[in-house]
Amino acid sequence: MSAPSHVARGLTSSSASGPADPEPSHVAWLRYRDDPTNFAVPHASPSSPQEIRENGFAKIVRSNEAVHLMQDETIRGPHGDIALRIYAPENNRAEPLPVLMFFHGGIWYLNSLDTHDAFLRRFTNEGARAGRGFVVIAVDYRLAPEHKFPGGLEDCYTATVWAAAHAHRFGGDPMRLAVAGDSCG
Repeated sequence: MSAPSHVARGLTSSSASGPADPEPSHVAWLRYRDDPTNFAVPHASPSSPQEIRENGFAKIVRSNEAVHLMQDETIRGPHGDIALRIYAPENNRAEPLPVLMFFHGGIWYLNSLDTHDAFLRRFTNEGARAGRGFVVIAVDYRLAPEHKFPGGLEDCYTATVWAAAHAHRFGGDPMRLAVAGDSCG
């Protein structure tokens, strides 16, 4: 399997001192392309997912973008506490806003509420600017390998049930509740 030519051109960088070398950010893709059974993250040989998290593999993008409401909550789950972060725009309408449950991506063992904070602030505000405001409830579910499947999924389900019962506290309408996420979320 080979990359289309327009993609392959972007996978290398050339220098005056020698032939083109793959960009570090594309090494994993190249390895996967050549042998899908030998997939590894480039320039990382961590001993555990915890080490990957601690060394900043999942980048936290800071944002000062204000939202009308940003509140951290902790709810009780069947196997311990579940952290939530609620985002809501200003609501000048008479009716409550729809609720969107958001489950972050991260191949089931990376990322957190903090890695998606800037995106969710922007997402909440853009929805309001488009006249389609909604309350976003982000879930910090349990991660693998410390917690086996379906631990994270159970946390997402528990948080969604909780949101349906408590959406009114944040100006949300429990009858208009949707779930979304990126990647494995």
